[in-house]
Amino acid sequence: MENARLKESLERLQKAVALGQGGNEEITNQFTALNEELSRRREECIQLKSLLASRTKDSIETAKEIKFTEH
Repeated sequence: MENARLKESLERLQKAVALGQGGNEEITNQFTALNEELSRRREECIQLKSLLASRTKDSIETAKEIKFTEH
């Protein structure tokens, strides 16, 4: 999916440059879109790291409780 989208973007750039029209505009549009996607992915990474830290903390606490009740 991602490769197909990148290939399509490359083809649009090649056509714009070959026609001599809108090459700069196409590059600017793609740059803007990539920056927006980067921001979304960064936010997603932050959320996933937070979730992982929370789950890890919960797992450690559960393991301590189990160990405490076994003795």
